[in-house]
Amino acid sequence: MTNKTDAPLQAIVAFNEAQLEMGKVRKNAANKFLGNSYADLETTQEAIFPTFSAKGFAIVQQCGADEFGQFVDTQAIHVSGHIFSSKVYLEFKKNDMQSMAGAITYARRYGLLSLFGIPVTDDDGNAATGVEEVKQKVIAMANGLERFLTSNPTLEQVIEKRGKRTQVVDGLKAFDKARADTLREQWEALERRVNQ
Repeated sequence: MTNKTDAPLQAIVAFNEAQLEMGKVRKNAANKFLGNSYADLETTQEAIFPTFSAKGFAIVQQCGADEFGQFVDTQAIHVSGHIFSSKVYLEFKKNDMQSMAGAITYARRYGLLSLFGIPVTDDDGNAATGVEEVKQKVIAMANGLERFLTSNPTLEQVIEKRGKRTQVVDGLKAFDKARADTLREQWEALERRVNQ
């Protein structure tokens, strides 16, 4: 039986050993908007779980909420009883389950990356493309979407542009949330109109 005073030390030693033995995370997914690659949730789990499990850790990710908002809490629970944890708070569109699901997946992946100390180079960020270049691309796409919204499009054209609308609104949220919200609302009004 583990002595309670030894538990944190045993867990730290086991955690350190697992980090040293863990393989690198392979980038296997592409961010279509930024044109870069990253390791998706499944690949991140595959890089972490076997090594940490062999060192006596159970890995748990659960959703919760506190005074700061909703979060995903990633925990590495050692057989000694010691727990390492990392909370990632969620940002998503209210009353939009797809947006919430995306935020949870993102938080689960980043919870694992941060807790287990996996380096992330240009993961979902703007470093590879350049922040200003991405911003200008998003603005140009937003201008095009605004022209489309006023062009009296058919239902078929609206359906065809749905993916582009999501891409533009999501990209715009990073630096102009008000415009992103306006475009989303205008799009929803257009869809209601063409569906009548």
